[in-house]
Amino acid sequence: MSRELREPNEKLGAVLALAGISNAGLARRVNDLGAQRGLTLRYDKTSVARWVSKGMVPQGAAPHLIAAAIGAKLGRPVPLHEIGLADADPAPEVGLAFPRDVGAAVRSATDLYRLDLAGRRGGGGIWQSLAGSFSVAAYATPASRWLISPADGSVAREPSGPGSSGKTARANPAAGTAPHGAAPQGTSARGGAPGAAHQGESGPGAAPHGGPAAGTPATTTPTASAQGAPAQGVPAQGAPAQDPRRHGRPTGPAEGLATGPTTGPVTGTAAGLPAPPSSVVPARPGAETPRDHAQRVGHSDVAKLREAAEDARRWDSKYGGGDWRSSMVPDCLRVDAAPLLLGAYTDEVGRALFGATAELTRLAGWMAFDTGQQEAAQRYYIQALRLARAAADVPLGGYVLASMSLQATYRDFPDEGVDLAQAAVERNRGLATARTMSFFRLVEARAHAKAGDSAAAGAALRAAEGWLERARDGDPDPTWLGFYSYDRFAADAAECYRDLNLPRQVRRFTEQALSRPTEEYVRSHGLRLVVSAVAELESGNLDAACAAGTRAVEVAGRISSARTTEYVRDLLHRLEPYGDEPRVVELRERARPLLVAPA
Repeated sequence: MSRELREPNEKLGAVLALAGISNAGLARRVNDLGAQRGLTLRYDKTSVARWVSKGMVPQGAAPHLIAAAIGAKLGRPVPLHEIGLADADPAPEVGLAFPRDVGAAVRSATDLYRLDLAGRRGGGGIWQSLAGSFSVAAYATPASRWLISPADGSVAREPSGPGSSGKTARANPAAGTAPHGAAPQGTSARGGAPGAAHQGESGPGAAPHGGPAAGTPATTTPTASAQGAPAQGVPAQGAPAQDPRRHGRPTGPAEGLATGPTTGPVTGTAAGLPAPPSSVVPARPGAETPRDHAQRVGHSDVAKLREAAEDARRWDSKYGGGDWRSSMVPDCLRVDAAPLLLGAYTDEVGRALFGATAELTRLAGWMAFDTGQQEAAQRYYIQALRLARAAADVPLGGYVLASMSLQATYRDFPDEGVDLAQAAVERNRGLATARTMSFFRLVEARAHAKAGDSAAAGAALRAAEGWLERARDGDPDPTWLGFYSYDRFAADAAECYRDLNLPRQVRRFTEQALSRPTEEYVRSHGLRLVVSAVAELESGNLDAACAAGTRAVEVAGRISSARTTEYVRDLLHRLEPYGDEPRVVELRERARPLLVAPA
């Protein structure tokens, strides 16, 4: 359906002429993009003529698909206002901003959570309201701002209702500040004494076998505490100790160089950058609510969000991002996390709250990515990175960048994928654990391989393996990295070699990745089976390829994952030259219900 306007859409006509796209060509491109999103569209050249000459506005996701189709031809993002369709999108910028101000960042995230709900109430599916034009260029500003300053100043937020003075806490930039490059007294990495943490990638002799040489030294200065609140890194009486893995304060003796995983919030002084100004967040004025004068956010509230994130990670790995259990994450963000972000909290509690919410927001993005909703995933990733900055959690920010990198690589933007992964690596030198650094280098290798750069991919893989060999069970690894082991390394290495057309290496790593199948990571097992089938096919082993493909189809049928379905579809495409073989015919029939069912 279309709404009719009174005037021709001259902007759309002009951009179509600039792009050299005919009416029939645009209709075909829009229909194809819709099919990739599970939409059945039947636009033709007459439909496009009506959009241009009569100013009719297509409904639903069509305006975004039009922008995406034209943008792909022009090689740049095309906003809706440029093609005269801005009125078709009630909130075109929601979720895409990376505000400098913490209060604006809270509003940006909570607006996204509400928009998600509006989409579901409108009957368009859980992500339908966010359907639009994925643009890898939208990651440029968030990534650069995070690199410049990966941690905000104080995020304390005071109540504004009756019973309070209405004044916000004020941060003292000079309070509790250690000398540049010096570690705060008495801090240590979890599970070890001060100075016992692993050397960072920038430390002397730290480069793993085949990895790069030492990088830029990273020094840190703790943030100032809010006036009247405990100093950063010193929990309030009765409050649980902060997780020392989360932030960026050196744990061992630092003599101009950070030496390992660190604790305490990092300000912009990391890597020699100037500290950002204090950003105490005032509560927004409005009608009196119980929260204004009664409820404050505490550690127990944050603990519930972290438990929800842990449950969601298990659901996603076992059932896929499209399962109903996984789809509860946006509800959790809207119902539980958003009111807390708008509540009152100390700087210490606020850091933890922003970190837990960032984890959940990244998970919402990852699940959208797994279900093929790339536009929604991008918006959630951007907000997750902004929340990680408010949490002063540099490794978590790196993890979000790694997720962005995987999406960019998957969407055939490997050069941008390399940039995003390297940003995660560079900002975490001397801060993240060995296992975390290994994962970041592995993601970088995936992007290099997709770009066809075998030398860079090999170097990144060797560095990732070297970091993983140095990881120890007692390391203060973040909880969100619990999935990463040598099996996962081998699986991604196999995909690297698949992209580089080296089937022998694919088979070697796939055998290692499949050596210990688990019910905990069902989707990963299915993806590895497909990669194994492709390697067998390229090695001339049709029987083995069909056998692995059959097992992959069985696993894919148990989960809800558009990404897994796409892997199966790619395998069947590769098997087309053998379409008359009985084994291939049987595999295609087994896969038919999977390919026609919604993910």
